[in-house]
Amino acid sequence: MGETILEGQKVILMTDGDMTVPDMQNWSREDALKVSEITGIPFSFSGSGYVTKQSAAAGTILNNDTELELELAAPDSIEAFTQNNDDSDKEKVKQDTNIQENQGVGDLLTGQ
Repeated sequence: MGETILEGQKVILMTDGDMTVPDMQNWSREDALKVSEITGIPFSFSGSGYVTKQSAAAGTILNNDTELELELAAPDSIEAFTQNNDDSDKEKVKQDTNIQENQGVGDLLTGQ
């Protein structure tokens, strides 16, 4: 039987080839720890909350000499978590997108 995950939770897979550092920007500490556990590379953390900085760039090859430090911050201090989630503009954006898509299809049909 499988394990239940929460919405937004990361699933980390180990594949053949080099182990590389993922872009963990805005990841929870728990999700970052999954990478540490799978790779066997210990990470050091400062702060609490979600990743705002990592000492190795995404794509860096991980090995036993890798020292990865992650800085964490509370969600209310991170722009990605504090953006206005007001739904009032979403319908207008959807309508504008539909108009543009329909116009593009019309152009294809008429050869313009």
